[in-house]
Parts: sequence; C-alpha cells; structure tokens
Amino acid sequence: MDRITTSILEAFSKENELEKLAEPSRFEHLAAFLTIRRHFGRSLDTSDVVVGEGGDTGVDAIAIIVNGALITDVDQVQEMLDQNGYLEATFIFVQAERSPSFDGAKIGTIGNGVMDFFSDNPKMDRNQKVSDAAAIMAAIYDRGIAFRKRPSCRIYYVTTGRWDEGDKNLTARRDTVVSD
Repeated sequence: MDRITTSILEAFSKENELEKLAEPSRFEHLAAFLTIRRHFGRSLDTSDVVVGEGGDTGVDAIAIIVNGALITDVDQVQEMLDQNGYLEATFIFVQAERSPSFDGAKIGTIGNGVMDFFSDNPKMDRNQKVSDAAAIMAAIYDRGIAFRKRPSCRIYYVTTGRWDEGDKNLTARRDTVVSD
C-alpha cells in the first residue's frame, strides 16, 4: 500500500480499536466503512458488516439497509415494516484488496458471491455471518408485497490500484458482474 493509504488505515484502526487485527482485516473494515457510509449516514460499527473469514463467498462485507436503518437481525425487518408500513432495501457488498492493481478474477469472485447470496439454491459454503445476512435478505423478500420500490444492490471492489478503462478484460468482467 502507498503511504497515504497506510496512514489512513492506521488512523482508522486506532480510532476504531482495530490495531490488534492483521492488516488485511483492518483494510476490510476500512473499505466497508468508506463504502457503506455512502448509503448510511449513522454510526457504523464495521464488525456488524465485515464477514470475511473463510466461507465468505468472496465477499468481505455485507450491509443491508432497510428504511434507512442498518439491519443486523431478522426480527428487525418486521419491525421496520410495522413502523413504516413499507420496505425499502439496499444491499451493499464489499470486496477489499490491498493489491496495486485491479484483478479481474477477484471482480468475478465477488460477482459470483453476490449471485450465490441471492440464489434460491446457494452452492457456496457460507460462514455464520453470511448465513445470517442471507436470512435477513430472505425475510425482506418474503415481505415483497410491502416494497415501495425494488431493492437496490451495490457492489464495491475496493483496491489501492488504479482503474484502467482501456483494459478490455477488466471492463468486460465488471460489465458482466453488473449485468448479472
């Protein structure tokens, strides 16, 4: 990582008491924080959303926002419906890599992980955090009649590298994931 990113990561780790974690894990927390904050303006404990630890389906963080609230428990879905009379859901998936370049295989991996997450018959191994997030997703879709609009899905691949729009393979991989 470059010096600026290292400095940001160190300050974030200290502020959030993550210094004991290995650098890759701390970077996952930072990437989750930076991307999820685009959609969720309240206080955020990244330990609620970081899922990477094996069995993570190629995803490092999953955030599910319903009616402006970060949902971390299945029962909260019904609570949001009872309070508001409708559901508006946003699913956010994050893959964090400290590599100096974009990796088409990693972009494909997160795309496959997201597709499997929403699948009626998932094929990938899921750790407990991913399973819990999938149960929340199922509870949301079970109440689809209460949708005010279709749920949105945001996928972030965060790296310290630079995007090259001229790399046709990367662009094609990205476009395939977006299309899927």
